Amino acid sequence: RGDSEAAREIFEKVVSRGSGAGELPSTRALARVLLSLGEDQRAEMVVRRGLEKAPEDQESLSILGRVLLASGRYEQALQVANRGLSSKGDIPELLYVRGAAQLRLGKPKEAIDALGAALKHDPKHRAAHYDIAHAYRDIGSIPAAEEHERVYESLVPADAFAPTESP
Repeated sequence: RGDSEAAREIFEKVVSRGSGAGELPSTRALARVLLSLGEDQRAEMVVRRGLEKAPEDQESLSILGRVLLASGRYEQALQVANRGLSSKGDIPELLYVRGAAQLRLGKPKEAIDALGAALKHDPKHRAAHYDIAHAYRDIGSIPAAEEHERVYESLVPADAFAPTESP
């Protein structure tokens, strides 16, 4: 956690200086760090700042979609995903955001379509396997759900849930 805090401080300094050509990648990186720290509001502020300069940047839109999902704003996440996919419809992370939002909005069949498309482009997308398993369960397709659960579990490192030692 200390490393993440230090990274956040460094990225904030870089972004606040307005580093020209490197600004968008730095802004994206900072937004990701903030999102991983659970600082959804700050992550949203940072990624929106980047989108002011590059409104159709699909990577920034996917980060914004993740932020909106994390903060429970599923309709907005769906709108962001659709916006990003309107110009190029095969971005796995935006397809994931679309499907995850649809699942959380109670539309499992639509979610399966979007998440399936995401998995077609990125078969190792763990979150997509996790969500599509839930969508399949929601429509009563247990064998398909169990298959995606198996894949999801195979993609999670064996020690991912192991307790860590305190410093």
